Amino acid sequence: MAALIAASFAMQQIVLQITDAAARGQRVVILGPTGVGKELLARRYHESSPRRNGPFVALNCAVLDRLLLYAQLFGAKRGSFTGAMADLPGIIDASDGGTLFLDELSELPKDAQAALLRFLDTQGEYHRLGDPRVRHATCQIVCASNTTLNEESVRAGRFRDDLWFRLAATVLVVSPLCQRTEDIAACLRLRSPAGSTRSFEASLSFGARELLLRDPWPGNFRELLNFLDGLPLLSSEQQYTEAHVRALRSQGRRSDEFRGVRSGHETASHLSARRRNPLLPLVPESSAAPIDWQGMMRTAVAAFLADQQSPPTSWHQMNELIEQYIKPCFVGQRIRQLHGPTDPSALNFSALARQLGIADGKTVKTQWTRYRERFTREP
Repeated sequence: MAALIAASFAMQQIVLQITDAAARGQRVVILGPTGVGKELLARRYHESSPRRNGPFVALNCAVLDRLLLYAQLFGAKRGSFTGAMADLPGIIDASDGGTLFLDELSELPKDAQAALLRFLDTQGEYHRLGDPRVRHATCQIVCASNTTLNEESVRAGRFRDDLWFRLAATVLVVSPLCQRTEDIAACLRLRSPAGSTRSFEASLSFGARELLLRDPWPGNFRELLNFLDGLPLLSSEQQYTEAHVRALRSQGRRSDEFRGVRSGHETASHLSARRRNPLLPLVPESSAAPIDWQGMMRTAVAAFLADQQSPPTSWHQMNELIEQYIKPCFVGQRIRQLHGPTDPSALNFSALARQLGIADGKTVKTQWTRYRERFTREP
């Protein structure tokens, strides 16, 4: 099973919240698109809870047999239905003392919702199908859904409000992978091609890595991992190029769908992809020359030393170097590469944020202002 990757600030916050909820015994519902790692987060909940030594049982609600759902959840007595040749334990039995993970919660049938609600209301009492004897289980429940069940209009006629509010003491919303490029980069660092000791990051050319960081990844981590597993084997001297990436990513897609940009204009498919991933660039990356990273770092460090009169000697000073000098220098030089000498009032900072892969326009404006104050003579 893949490891949980939480390099991005957004995922780090999710992990902190789910760990805290587990320690306090709060029920959690995890919302997010398919493939973002909801089951891995549920396992983190289990491992962080007082019941970590108990079983972790996962159930996909979409595969419940509607005719036998009660028996699947709570078990059945021998002879209670055709084919029940012995007493059958249910999912609740199997998760007793541990954690029950209900995936695709929105697909839980109405009858099962009522049975689960009664189980919660009676503090774990239930009985197997055909058996009047009352049983008890003390499992903790974590749920997940790729449907926005936290919206009342979505639940209407589909999911019981009373059950929702019992399950959703804490609701965590996981954003799509395309909005967490730090997690894509971390995945490339942590995984290696089959038979290689080099990471994917080291095995990718700069251009190939940039293509992967900008891809919309509609299948999220599941799609990314399948893509990496599908890359051809290379010798230790070779690297995966843009051609390798484009060839594999284009399989099953239209020829314009991978980048979605031609001649500086967005196609309909790119507009659709960028609605899923607001960090996709507005124009092709090739429209600007590669940034001079060494020169940029020298400029930033020289400005820091001129102001501080000494190199950084503490974590706080390192953060100051990054936030007050390196980031402004990067933003300023990148804007000048993309747009040349520009009247600051003419800049669209929201558009620039999308071009630079930054969360919002306000951050770009702040760093641009710092750049102009610290590294230029402009008023």
